[in-house]
Amino acid sequence: MKTFLRILLGLFLIVMGANKFLGFMAPPQLPPAAAEFMAALANTNYMLSMVGAMEILCGTLLLSAATAPLAILLLAPISINIFAFHLFLAPGSISGGAFVLLANIALGVLYFSYFRSIFANLFTEKVMITRKDRPNPVPVTIVNR
Repeated sequence: MKTFLRILLGLFLIVMGANKFLGFMAPPQLPPAAAEFMAALANTNYMLSMVGAMEILCGTLLLSAATAPLAILLLAPISINIFAFHLFLAPGSISGGAFVLLANIALGVLYFSYFRSIFANLFTEKVMITRKDRPNPVPVTIVNR
């Protein structure tokens, strides 16, 4: 399941990212607000290319189990923004955005052992203990379970 989801999301991102450069898929019909937003991104002359490059990079990293945790972290803000774009501006085409977000969340859970140290301080409390016979306080970590 983990490998299948990782490969599926990776290939999806590579295809969607490559489409931003090569335009081999017809652009979807977007509601006016979404079309205006996409036009503003296109007018920057770099933003859609940057998003496409990041999608290709994350997709490529997901194809290897060794680099998947890095891809999952890099993809987190991208997947949230893809989903938010579809949720607020183009709800009729939310399925792709929902897939990217849910697959990224699922992979984050499946690869959580790689991220445990990042979240370690959320589950511990540091206390400074001072003893009369020592001039400097001694840090002690208390784990809340």
